[in-house]
Amino acid sequence: PSLADRIAVHEAGHVLTAHLLGCPLEAIALSARAALGQTVFRGQSAPGALFVDPVSAAQAEGGSVPREALDRYCIVVMAGVAAEAEIFGRAEGGLADERALRAMLGRAGFADADVRAAAVWGAANAALLIRDHRESFDRLRAAFGDERVDVAAAVQAMEGVRR
Repeated sequence: PSLADRIAVHEAGHVLTAHLLGCPLEAIALSARAALGQTVFRGQSAPGALFVDPVSAAQAEGGSVPREALDRYCIVVMAGVAAEAEIFGRAEGGLADERALRAMLGRAGFADADVRAAAVWGAANAALLIRDHRESFDRLRAAFGDERVDVAAAVQAMEGVRR
């Protein structure tokens, strides 16, 4: 598969699972150029899907993060790797996702062994969601042929709404 196809599959995994689990999605960039063109990516020059970090949000408000919120984010963060493995039989991306998961769970007080277990658990649950919602995933992946797809267009694609 081409790099663009791998990126589309990887990001579709994140976006689909976030949508299904009710995690707030801020922006989608399917190329470095698209990321650099959106201020919300704060100069990041890599493709990605941006979500609210529940640990940072809760710490900023002085509260604690419910376990269910951490579980949802483990699934969403590992969904890109899971999507690549489901579609291509192996994952080549995901290093930045793993770093993000380590940072998020580290701030929440998780030990390294628990972070590894959470990553495996998150990827397995993401794979199940992708399998169960394969039609929505495939529509989203097709919509990602347009590197400028936005959050609204992604939701419409997943829901099967024609533009």
